[in-house]
Amino acid sequence: MVAGAEWEGSGVGSRGVADVLFLKQRIDSNYCAVYGTAMLLSLLGHSISRRESHRLFRTRHENWAPPDVPKIVAVIEQVVGEGNLRAIARSYSKPASFGLALQLQLCKAPAVLVVATCRLVGRGIQARHAFVVTQASRAEVKVLDSLCPAPQAGMKFNATFPLDGQRRRYVYTDEAPWELDLGRPVHILGVF
Repeated sequence: MVAGAEWEGSGVGSRGVADVLFLKQRIDSNYCAVYGTAMLLSLLGHSISRRESHRLFRTRHENWAPPDVPKIVAVIEQVVGEGNLRAIARSYSKPASFGLALQLQLCKAPAVLVVATCRLVGRGIQARHAFVVTQASRAEVKVLDSLCPAPQAGMKFNATFPLDGQRRRYVYTDEAPWELDLGRPVHILGVF
């Protein structure tokens, strides 16, 4: 669902927060996993530029395809070292259960990468999408997503997804162009 960039920055004085990299992509590109991984790694203290993220995923090769979860895991381990990554995959019957699962992972890590099936609002197109979760509770999930506008100064997220106790398959917000499908497996990748 995602590539292309409008802003990238890190360090004091950029439009984002210190140590936060934001990579913007177009809605018609397939680089969400590439940029999401780079943003996660920046939150973990590894400075990865747009160019470096493309190199790590080998996106400039003729037969490139959007990476699956094992490829994302391999790239993260290449940067942070093997044995530090934990991956969980499951479906959630309630949005609050998803929020709780993320909250538990964020107790151990400053941010996690989520890879899940999402649906573009108004287009009916479903595809795998990757985004970074920086805060979570049973009530809401705050994400850093390459399809959303750049985060406001001092913030490590650019969209908030409210969660309620209702049994709902899709979780959505007006701040993002997509809805999260909790009825399909959701992969949570955290570096601890």
